[in-house]
Amino acid sequence: MRALVASAEKKIWDSADENNGCDTRYNISQLQILANGKAFFAGVGEAGHPGAIQIWKFPMEMLSEVQAHSKPIERMRLSFNNDWLFTAGRDCCLMIHEVKDRDPRGGLVKRERDAGLLPFSDEILTEKSEMDDIIGARDQLIADL
Repeated sequence: MRALVASAEKKIWDSADENNGCDTRYNISQLQILANGKAFFAGVGEAGHPGAIQIWKFPMEMLSEVQAHSKPIERMRLSFNNDWLFTAGRDCCLMIHEVKDRDPRGGLVKRERDAGLLPFSDEILTEKSEMDDIIGARDQLIADL
């Protein structure tokens, strides 16, 4: 298992290389590792600076930085399938970012990972009387065509 730690000295430490921390330009408030373990996201949480998302790949190389918030990032989470990155900032905004895997095996890895998951249900829980009203309205619209 890999762990990342953001320190107050504007560094990110990787459990795979405990001796060398990687310098960041700002204090990092949140870290999220992709399921494939090849990259991670870091959220800038330094007061007085806008909340950017830094994209890093292992071994500790910053690829890009995306401006996401006007104030520091407070929380950051990846969806269960790594398709979406959710960020919340001190600017009171929730941003939803689509994550695209550039790894050519990304689709294969995703299919292998999702193979054991239960599919989404086709049923929606609602009252029978409400469904009868919806079906009646639908049938009336079809008849009016």
